[in-house]
Amino acid sequence: MVIDINCDLAEGGNQDAEIMPHISSCNIACGGHFGNMSTVEKAVQFAKKNKVKIGAHPSYPDFKNFGRRKINISSQKLKDSLKEQIQFVINSCQKNNVNFHHIKAHGALYNAMENDEKLCQIFFEVLQEINKKIVVFVSPKSKLRAYKSPLIKYWIEGFGDRTYQDDLSLTLRSENDALLTKPEDVLNQILAQKRACIITQNDLKIAQNFDTICLHSDTPNALEIIKYISSNLKIN
Repeated sequence: MVIDINCDLAEGGNQDAEIMPHISSCNIACGGHFGNMSTVEKAVQFAKKNKVKIGAHPSYPDFKNFGRRKINISSQKLKDSLKEQIQFVINSCQKNNVNFHHIKAHGALYNAMENDEKLCQIFFEVLQEINKKIVVFVSPKSKLRAYKSPLIKYWIEGFGDRTYQDDLSLTLRSENDALLTKPEDVLNQILAQKRACIITQNDLKIAQNFDTICLHSDTPNALEIIKYISSNLKIN
């Protein structure tokens, strides 16, 4: 079974170099919630060495809250920030002669596009202005998918280490059972998702196809989990 496993990296953790050989796509923090040109450059070089697909991981410009809260910002300022963040990664890819593959919004920005049409429009305009063939990772509920372009391909993303509610939303991080931390539980969830199924906390089974599955680098024992998944699955 071939699976695309993606991971959010360059977010201040110290295990990126060890994680890279065990994943197939990486989402590089690029100055919104964490990072700068130096951290982006380092992550791109790690990814190139390990033949990992490279993506930008833009966020609300909010270091203070690590991009996990929706902030009050004008449409133009948000567009400018997102373009700058994404361009950091594109420029680094060009410098290192490696392909730029995808974009995945971070945190509150990612979640808000499940119901905020205006935000989806802003994000789509950013994608259009980049004017490149691009893959965009989105949640099953994302309204961004309604915005079409010949240059944009949407990949539906599942989460291997997060639990789901019956409406397909992720359990809030503030809840005790939001995270899966046992490698075996994460593997079982990934196997279900690759069979086009989400099993919610209430044991409801919901049919849903996925193109990529995320494992977080800041989950407790993240490296152990990622190595376990890599050894038990064929990573694409």
